[in-house]
Amino acid sequence: MLRYSNREAFAIWCFSWGLRHITTSPYYPQASQVERFNRNLKVALVSYRNFQHTHWDEHLSSLALAFNSAWHESTAATPASLFLGRELNHPLGLKWKLSELDLDKDARSREEFWETALNNLRKARARVAARYDAGRRRAEFRVGDLVLVRTHPLNQIVRFLSPVTVQLANSDTGVIVRKAHISQLKRHFSVE
Repeated sequence: MLRYSNREAFAIWCFSWGLRHITTSPYYPQASQVERFNRNLKVALVSYRNFQHTHWDEHLSSLALAFNSAWHESTAATPASLFLGRELNHPLGLKWKLSELDLDKDARSREEFWETALNNLRKARARVAARYDAGRRRAEFRVGDLVLVRTHPLNQIVRFLSPVTVQLANSDTGVIVRKAHISQLKRHFSVE
């Protein structure tokens, strides 16, 4: 019977599902869409169960329906319409036949709909990136630079794994040490 380590089993699982596992830099926490969703979910749970917070789990399906049928500014569509190609059935829509009021129901094809949503998402991403990058100075690191890494000894950049993540090796032994985000690096100037 074959035994796999957890790492090997995970690699096999990723391969079988056609996934490419990408890791991030350690010691560099950043906000993500998951954290944003969790924040929104927490606010929704507090609002929905205003006085009695002991049975919050009974209403997760209603909140999931609300989140999946809510219009998003970044895509100008609902998650359900993007994922399923149609809006979700919900109690209010079934009772009042809101689909008859859909003024955006013209003869757009599904491909045009998804292309429009993708373009809207690109524009939203560009707006967020422009706000984030305003006033930031671009790091000027190159392969072969000697750098100081916070809380770690002198290392050398071996290669860039992404525009902001580098693989480091011990400058004395050449042994690969770790990955790091470029914000954790400081150029080392030797005094000779």
